Amino acid sequence: MDLGIAGKWALVCGASKGLGRGCAEALVREGVNLVVNARNADELQRTAAHLIAEGASVAGVRGQNSSKPQVLAVAADITTPEGRAAAFGVAGGPGRGFDIVVTNAGGPPPGDFRGWDREAWISAVDANMLTPIELIRATVDGMAGRGFGRIVNITSSAVKAPIDILGLSNGARSGLTGFVAAAGQVRHRPAGRHHQRRCSQGRQERGRCAARPAGADSGRALRHAAGVRRHLRLPVQRACGLHHGAEHTGRRRRLSRHLLMARLGPLLGAALLSAAMQAPAAEPAPQAGAALRLRVVGGLAGITQYAQLEAPFWTRDLARLSQGRFDADIVPFDRAGVPGMEMLRLLELGVVPFGTVFMSSLSDRYPQYMAADLPGLNPDFAALRRSLAAFRPYLERALRDEHGIELLAVYVYPAQVVFCKQPFDGLADLRGRRVRVSSAAQGDFVSSLEAHPRHVPFARLAQSMEAGASECAITGAMPGNAMGLHMHAAYLYPMPISWGMAIFGANGAAWKALPEELRALLRSELPRLETAIWLSAEQETLQGVDCNVGSPRCTTGRRGHMALVPVRPQDEARREDILRTVVLPRWLQRCGARCADLWNRTMGPARGPAVPAKP
Repeated sequence: MDLGIAGKWALVCGASKGLGRGCAEALVREGVNLVVNARNADELQRTAAHLIAEGASVAGVRGQNSSKPQVLAVAADITTPEGRAAAFGVAGGPGRGFDIVVTNAGGPPPGDFRGWDREAWISAVDANMLTPIELIRATVDGMAGRGFGRIVNITSSAVKAPIDILGLSNGARSGLTGFVAAAGQVRHRPAGRHHQRRCSQGRQERGRCAARPAGADSGRALRHAAGVRRHLRLPVQRACGLHHGAEHTGRRRRLSRHLLMARLGPLLGAALLSAAMQAPAAEPAPQAGAALRLRVVGGLAGITQYAQLEAPFWTRDLARLSQGRFDADIVPFDRAGVPGMEMLRLLELGVVPFGTVFMSSLSDRYPQYMAADLPGLNPDFAALRRSLAAFRPYLERALRDEHGIELLAVYVYPAQVVFCKQPFDGLADLRGRRVRVSSAAQGDFVSSLEAHPRHVPFARLAQSMEAGASECAITGAMPGNAMGLHMHAAYLYPMPISWGMAIFGANGAAWKALPEELRALLRSELPRLETAIWLSAEQETLQGVDCNVGSPRCTTGRRGHMALVPVRPQDEARREDILRTVVLPRWLQRCGARCADLWNRTMGPARGPAVPAKP
């Protein structure tokens, strides 16, 4: 797809590997000339050679009229004035006349803020805030003068959800975010130009023309990047995939989609997101004999459900079942770079056509969808199945009617159990401890025990436990084992606090745009995948416990040496009491009167006590 950026110049920082390299690859495929920068000269030269070959290959495919994009390598420290001068002064480059600038720097080290001196703070701010600002300052007025420009700042989801042990990163990158949000409101004036008159002939005749600063409307070069409140951590491989999103009917949805895309990181062309987010409706129709390829955001990487069930279904089984007519690419949720609380909205708008939404991520904005998996509600798998059976009809209708999302499957993860570092004998021993939770409702459960809930992303959990920021953690038994929690915690308490359910759905427009044959195939096969994932989660719960405690029955994980704390009858009674007196009332407070009615129509008759119509 031609994004109309061929022949333009881009500066890509940190381009020798990871996110920067992914962006450089995506840009060179669009015919963009590149100045790539990194500190390691050897790695940068290898990357540059790869990019040159990639550019030549793409130019050959495009035909005789397509020129091969230039790739210039500058091995320098971009955080220094000398490094920036080298990037702007490289022979054959555009000087400061870049059309696209991708700022990218490695994050400062984690730790305890008490141990960071002034030098550590200055270093973090210089690399992750001041350097991008200097690059913006040097290039943005030129962009305004040419009427085109894109500033792409790659930062971290910690800007939206700060992480306790990443204070240096939180502070510096939040500073950059605030700067860009404010700078995007500035009308940038091209250097050396002052005023121009822009008005119709009729307004000229009536003497109603007013002088306007040149480039007053060209502030969009930076204004498109103004909402950098939700920077994406793009996946290391195939990062910076470029696409035009599928069109939506209705002006309001188009506008909402545009504004959200602007907030999800500065835009490149129409958008800059992971290649996993390319809407199939936006791709050219496949040629005869070519497979129609879907783009899917799946579950959590590194666990059995994704590695052995989800990924093989989309990348292998779909092509086999359709005899090669359809296939798919899938990226795991925790490597797609999407903030959890945004996934439902991205599905709704069609930015992500097929994706997985973790119900725990909806607990603040859409608490009604948590009803089937409230902490303390489901002590075993049989209870969880009954809860979903009672709630699923409502869930399907609400997703379709209120969000335009077609529910295709409901996945579940192994039981969310308790890992603790220090001696632990039951729920009462959580008192006073810092406990990692994944939802507001889990926080309610933990707070009722006079513990201190801490919201830590799954990907940062082992780091949080190792650093002592979290003393205990509620997470899946086997996922915890896979990330090495058995090496940072000594006690395992196997009570299922909750289960970690997830919605797999499709944007309604994207779903309807699929061939009927493919929709029928997915309607037939996805329930089978759902069943397999549920069976796997049940087995993984048992295996997770066995592996963490080092049982000979452990066959799929790593054997640890954790002490297994038995679940006693008094704790079961306390679980039920906490659900009834704390978790359910607080959920109703967040959710409102309609959720009291929802509970009494769905979960109450099947699983729990009735609640007053007005909580």
